[in-house]
Amino acid sequence: MTRERTISCPDCGESNKVRAPDDVHDTVSLDEKLAKAKGEGTIIKKIYECEDCIYTISLYWYKPKI
Repeated sequence: MTRERTISCPDCGESNKVRAPDDVHDTVSLDEKLAKAKGEGTIIKKIYECEDCIYTISLYWYKPKI
């Protein structure tokens, strides 16, 4: 099981808990271009909804380059 992480909503700043989609893609970015530059292999886009303001948050999970 992947560990739980806390991210801040870009809209309201509220903390939200998220989990990686798997054990390989364990690094996250709000920026797809950054994820592609720093990651290797497949980038997984997951969409979350802020628990406070209902803002849609797109996160890009990736395996970091070594």
